Amino acid sequence: MPHSVKHPKGLYFLFFTEMWERFSFYGITGILVLYLSKGLNVSESEAGLVSGAYMAFTFLAPILGGWVADKLIGYVWAVTVGGILILLGNIVLSLPLDLNAVYLGLAIVAIGTGFLKSTVSVLVGQLYQPSDVRRDSAYTLFYMGINLGSILAGLIIAYVAEMINWHYGFALAAIGMAFGLCLFGYGYKKGYYSEKSNIVKSANLRRKIGLFNGAIWLIIGAIASIAIIFVLLSDPGNTKIVITVISFGLLFYIAFLAFKSQTTAERNQLLSILVFIITAVFFWSLYKQMFNSLALFIDKDIQRSIMGHTIPTGMFVLVPNSAFIIILASIFAKVWILLDQKGKNPSSPAKFLMGLFFSLASFSTLALSAYLAYTTGTKSSMLWPLAGIFLLTCAELCISPVGLSIVSKMSPPRLSGFLMGSWFLASSIGSYVSGLLSSFVKIPKGQIAVSISAQAYFGLFYRCCIGMAIVICVFIIFLPVIKRLTGEHRSKDMA
Repeated sequence: MPHSVKHPKGLYFLFFTEMWERFSFYGITGILVLYLSKGLNVSESEAGLVSGAYMAFTFLAPILGGWVADKLIGYVWAVTVGGILILLGNIVLSLPLDLNAVYLGLAIVAIGTGFLKSTVSVLVGQLYQPSDVRRDSAYTLFYMGINLGSILAGLIIAYVAEMINWHYGFALAAIGMAFGLCLFGYGYKKGYYSEKSNIVKSANLRRKIGLFNGAIWLIIGAIASIAIIFVLLSDPGNTKIVITVISFGLLFYIAFLAFKSQTTAERNQLLSILVFIITAVFFWSLYKQMFNSLALFIDKDIQRSIMGHTIPTGMFVLVPNSAFIIILASIFAKVWILLDQKGKNPSSPAKFLMGLFFSLASFSTLALSAYLAYTTGTKSSMLWPLAGIFLLTCAELCISPVGLSIVSKMSPPRLSGFLMGSWFLASSIGSYVSGLLSSFVKIPKGQIAVSISAQAYFGLFYRCCIGMAIVICVFIIFLPVIKRLTGEHRSKDMA
């Protein structure tokens, strides 16, 4: 049966809810490594570790948040609780206190993101039937909303933070999240989306503990989680151990669920999700360099002046990527639909492979830019990192929205929140790896020659290229198996 080309109204309210949440998130992420190294005089190596750990926790927490939504409070309440926590965390960050206050604010935001991030994506999926060809298009448009929030963060938060006052930037992030909460509540009141899952209504856990006791345990659990993340952010060494154990534990648990499945179809679905999660880790390890080593490289070794005005580094990092996505997202969405109508839509694994190739091209460009700065001893043109970010954006559009759609489509209903949260596990691991990679670049503080800093970043970027080339070769070898797991091995699908 043909589907309407128009999207339901609920998509647009969820679009703007996520936009303001991402305004807050990217506002923090875009300035964090700069704020720590410049505003608080933390070493760049340690700042990279803290930034990577924070991003890792914001993508690891949705696994817990998804489970709580599935079993206890539902997706609508999870988004609401998450938004409130993000608002509170930004308020703490906006106060001119010490480094411990920064860790506390980041911990609160991370847990709030855990409640909101995976569950709002599930609500988007509930607006469509599994066979609806608009799903990929909807998630691509939803992803455009994410990046509209990012571009606004770059234009407003990054500028205010770097040029006026760091804490004013965090205050603006809090205001943005407040807007998002109001929009989400209005859309729910109008009935544009609702709690469709019977899992929440009939959950044994919820029936046993009751609504009031459930709220008490929810508060206790949130406070305990915030305390744990606070401690780990202040001790990056232990963070590496914890994230490694949790990450491998969850990957093995998904594999266990797959082999425990009663049907071959469900087993293949879970295994395919696991494969995409593992593959996405390598992409995010490169992509998240944008907020660590790439941001520091741009800050030190890229000419950012236009007509005598210097572009703030945070703005340079956030705005181009987001602007490219806003321009390209609808194009990619329409291309997938048009190709599907002609029976030539690439399979999901093929789209992933395209993304990996774009990632390799991006870091090859960045490595060349660093090499030129290193050999000439002068700052490189801003066109080089812009080209690298453009290619990384193309990679992002081939991997992230497609991955969201795959998880939403292939997750068994009883595990939808957990598996959507697990999809963000790839971003979590990749984020922390990006921080580790950034910390390997050792550059003395203060004014140093461009050739010295550019040489260090060139060494990192070209090693990233070698690693991605290996990943691409392995993915190509196993491509037929991956397509069979997803059920996209029919002859009408493109390789």
